[in-house]
Amino acid sequence: MHRHWLRTLDAAEHLKLKPATLIAYRHRGVGPRYSKLGSIVVYDLADLDSWADTRSVDPSTKMLPEKEAA
Repeated sequence: MHRHWLRTLDAAEHLKLKPATLIAYRHRGVGPRYSKLGSIVVYDLADLDSWADTRSVDPSTKMLPEKEAA
């Protein structure tokens, strides 16, 4: 299997995030999987896409709060 590695700047661009947001996600442990090659952080493109897919929202399942009677 061939991996396509992206550094933080390119990974953030791929996800349409600011690099600082991706770094914060990494530090909080809520971002996509990453690897360290020495001191360099890299992301596998497939992991980025998989992580983004898990954040999909189906609007038909969202419930709107009921309006209060006036």
